[in-house]
Amino acid sequence: MLTTGDMQNNILSICVSVSSLAPCPPTSVAAVLDCSTNTILVSWSSLAISGVHYTAKAIGPLGPSSGVECNTTNLNCTLAHLQCGSQYNVTITATQNNCTSKSSTEYSFITAPCVPVLNDVALNCSSRSAVVNWSSSGLSLGAFSVSAVSTQGEQLGCGVFNNGACVVDGLQCGQTYTFTVNATQGQCTSAASNTLQRETAPCPPLNIQSIMNCGSNTASVSWSGGNGALSFMTTMECSNGQTYICSTNETGCDITNMACGQTCTVKVVAKGHSCNSSAGTGSPVITGPCVPQNVSATVSCSSNIATVTWGSSQGAELYTVTASSANGLSANCTSPSTSCDLSTLTCGESYTITVKAKGSNCSSGNSAPVQVQAGLFHISYHDSF
Repeated sequence: MLTTGDMQNNILSICVSVSSLAPCPPTSVAAVLDCSTNTILVSWSSLAISGVHYTAKAIGPLGPSSGVECNTTNLNCTLAHLQCGSQYNVTITATQNNCTSKSSTEYSFITAPCVPVLNDVALNCSSRSAVVNWSSSGLSLGAFSVSAVSTQGEQLGCGVFNNGACVVDGLQCGQTYTFTVNATQGQCTSAASNTLQRETAPCPPLNIQSIMNCGSNTASVSWSGGNGALSFMTTMECSNGQTYICSTNETGCDITNMACGQTCTVKVVAKGHSCNSSAGTGSPVITGPCVPQNVSATVSCSSNIATVTWGSSQGAELYTVTASSANGLSANCTSPSTSCDLSTLTCGESYTITVKAKGSNCSSGNSAPVQVQAGLFHISYHDSF
């Protein structure tokens, strides 16, 4: 039969035993990631009575050495100093009266993505595009997006999944673009990477005008410069196979000593820091016709008419023959071919005959002169050229 004292001792022994039991493991572990600070708010449920201390421990990719923890008497705490772009496994334990529970069920989460490193931007001048390359650390399970913003505020970009390069198309001429790249993992997007700037090809020259200065055989070319141009190069390719090049920092240049009788295409290219523009094309330049050569004249005594012939001149559309005497008498004729008859010569006069070629916008100089005398006898003269 138990005495009152025995009952009191048994009750005390039971209480001590109950108070010495380890707390039950926490349950319903959850975590919420703060993308901006890369911290995790871990929460859980517990059946323990008050006075229990909790420890949330997260083990990272490098094992226990990369672990972080937080301690609290509440049912949540914040894990900080986490590595970006890493997977952590978190468990919760409860401690009371020097007794620690078993760990909770493991909960896994991935931290905010690491900021990528923008390595290079390679322009493709002809396609108006840029190949953007970057590198990233941590898990590469997310997506990457590239932004290219021009000096005028136009924004272009490209995006890829789990890759280190993409192509930005549609770059406009004469612009400086600032490139960045961001990484996205789950609901989090990293801060922007370092920036790189690239200047696109300058815009092609416009309003190209060409004027042929006949007397000096000089072509004057002018144009309107486009955005991003540092200098210009004018190229003329002529029908005789000759090419003329003029480089300048101005919006015009002169090409001198051009060959006669040529039709030349005109192209102007703007040069930039790393790219050249496409060529702007102007109207063709037509140089003056060449001076007629091999002029000869034959006088018919019966009709007193001089028939003049010559070799064909490049660039000539029409020829003018002029005969003049020391006494001030003159005669002339025109022809699209290489011969012409002078029919108004005065008998007994000596004439000097020259031939001039006329082109679409210029005339040649006079040919070497030949002499004839009208009305005395049949004679033929040839120049020495």
